[in-house]
Amino acid sequence: MLVAVLSVLLSPAPAAMACDCDPPDSATEAMGVATAVFRGTVLKIHKNQTRSDGERYDEVLFSVSESWKGMEDSQAKIYTDSSSSCTFDFQEGNEYLLYPYSREGVMYIMDCGRSSDILLAEDDLEELGMGTAPTNIVDLEERQLGGLSVDTVLKWVVGIVFGVAVLVMFEVRRGKD
Repeated sequence: MLVAVLSVLLSPAPAAMACDCDPPDSATEAMGVATAVFRGTVLKIHKNQTRSDGERYDEVLFSVSESWKGMEDSQAKIYTDSSSSCTFDFQEGNEYLLYPYSREGVMYIMDCGRSSDILLAEDDLEELGMGTAPTNIVDLEERQLGGLSVDTVLKWVVGIVFGVAVLVMFEVRRGKD
């Protein structure tokens, strides 16, 4: 009896459920079903965001260095389903080869395909050949200032300055009449 109890206590725990899927067999096949294919470095990760429907996700900002399909911008935002066993575990500063797909106008990655850390993508990079550099320089990083993006704050400041200038002009004209 003691042996049975010890064997249960000391035996390894069952493995967690992994993502159950059938990834493409080649880089060419993966590129055929992906919305985009690009090489990029993680700049920033916004973890555990919540959509309006209650689903949780991570938003990952990439600097794009090379593209084979569908990516002309120098930066890209990719989303992951943070509540799924198929969540891709990105790390800031690491470089990846990505095969995202589009859903509702945004690009998603699941750990159920050929996307991988660049150090593990040698075969895919060889199969894909030379990519192209991004042609559109963009800045998708939403800098924050008191909880608002810098762009929003700048728009408000310009609007207020314009409004004050209009009021001053009316007062000057009214003073002349």
